[in-house]
Amino acid sequence: MTDTQKQDETSPLAHWIYSRDEWRRFIRWQKLKKGLVHYLIHFFSLGKKVPTPEVRITAEQVWVGGAYRQFRSDDHQLKKIDIRSEGKMNVMEITYVWKGSKAPGFSEIRILVPKGKLREAISVQDRLQKN
Repeated sequence: MTDTQKQDETSPLAHWIYSRDEWRRFIRWQKLKKGLVHYLIHFFSLGKKVPTPEVRITAEQVWVGGAYRQFRSDDHQLKKIDIRSEGKMNVMEITYVWKGSKAPGFSEIRILVPKGKLREAISVQDRLQKN
């Protein structure tokens, strides 16, 4: 692997910063998607201040704030990427298989596409699917 290829894998394909309202709406949607109990816990903990993170997407992983989730490595295989409209927001969903345990399993990473960044998200989707 050349130095250019290594740099391409670690350099962000997208770097998004969200408004507080956008991020709050996305978190609420995620909690509701997980179920009523998760949503109610979120609703009653509104006093807690949730920082608005930055999201960076590379060819191998997604960083949300300081945490990352890998979707392409020796133990992870990218399966598909979808961009869906969820009412007033668009969500990118990365589905991958992890092979690290006895039984392989599917997992998903959901990423809010910021307002005005749909074309960039489609470009990221295309680039990830080509690799």
